[in-house]
Amino acid sequence: MKIYRKALAAFLALILLASLAGCQAQAQPKKDEKLKRPNESFLKYGDTNDTIVELNKINNSVWVHTTYYDLNGSLTPSNGLVVLTDTGVVLIDTPWTDKQTESLDKLLKESFNAKIKEAIITHAHVDRIGGAGYLEKKKIPVASLEVVAKMAQKKGFTVPDQVSKGDSVVLNIDKTDFELYYPGEGHTADNTVVWIDKYKVLFGGCLIKEHGANNLGSIGEANLDMWPQSIQAVKDKYPQAEIVVPGHGQWGDASLIDYTLELFDE
Repeated sequence: MKIYRKALAAFLALILLASLAGCQAQAQPKKDEKLKRPNESFLKYGDTNDTIVELNKINNSVWVHTTYYDLNGSLTPSNGLVVLTDTGVVLIDTPWTDKQTESLDKLLKESFNAKIKEAIITHAHVDRIGGAGYLEKKKIPVASLEVVAKMAQKKGFTVPDQVSKGDSVVLNIDKTDFELYYPGEGHTADNTVVWIDKYKVLFGGCLIKEHGANNLGSIGEANLDMWPQSIQAVKDKYPQAEIVVPGHGQWGDASLIDYTLELFDE
């Protein structure tokens, strides 16, 4: 009888060990759960302007997201950035709407197998912050400088929940530094830029215009006297910028900064 009990105990122990090993194996992440970096240079999701979002590659880790909105009878494109980190995505500015931001989220999951870890907002206009309600719903942290958060609250937008005081801050998100910088008034009283030193990419937002732009765009809230000074401050602070992305239109190199300055001479 004792021999039988010992054999039964040993048998049960083996079953338990096998079960634990199986659980541990199931807990291991699958290869297809890892972040993907597509070879394509252009990606798209959606079938109408209400849902369409486009992604254009700058490099393997930085993409420009573009969405469209009927603004005063004109279909207007707007840019933001998608930055891949080791385990997810940092979003710089949202699309125009929650619906477009949901499309972007789906495209990121479909093409990159990635979730949005955090978002950064550069100023409180609908083309920068219009999709922040979707981020709030998904409990995704939204960061900005205090000058942006105050303006968002004043205008009734979703207010960023990760707010930094002062004119600049460096956010380290998953081993990538994002520097938020407020150079002064220009396109708006709260326009900020984002510098990603790791990739020498400057997101100029609506402070900077694309090559070929023949005017300054929307100036309803602009400070035309201070705008050139603010651009010069950005130029002086980031002389090493290799890629500059404007809020609207085609991105390019640092010459976009000088081009925007020249618009004030016309």
